[in-house]
Amino acid sequence: MGPLEASSRSRLPSWGSGLFELSTYSAAVSLYAFVPPLVPVQSLTPTRTLLPVLALQRPFLAGEGWRSGFYIAPQLGWRALGSIYAVTQLQQRLLPALPVTVETVMGEAWMFCEPPAPRWMPLRFAGVFTGL
Repeated sequence: MGPLEASSRSRLPSWGSGLFELSTYSAAVSLYAFVPPLVPVQSLTPTRTLLPVLALQRPFLAGEGWRSGFYIAPQLGWRALGSIYAVTQLQQRLLPALPVTVETVMGEAWMFCEPPAPRWMPLRFAGVFTGL
């Protein structure tokens, strides 16, 4: 059981290109309400019961890999942001891409379709860092 959350999110307008294309980001204003712990010693929850959070998020995009799936919220600290990024990357990369039910002579079976590798990926990757 976690904290109570109230939030409002909005996708940013279309502007920029590459990693800085704002339409791939969303901004959020959240308020988390924590119940004071029964045993306050060594608690993992914040010391305050209300935690306001302003955040900028770029959800995981399969074609973007490590350049997506991050969450920037200064109120949470760098350890929390690093763990959010690591968990998102692991979770999205370990899940099968697309389960499809296939009917065969023996009955139904599952087939997992992997997305094709992006064309010209080395050039696209280099273009991100050179500003092309």
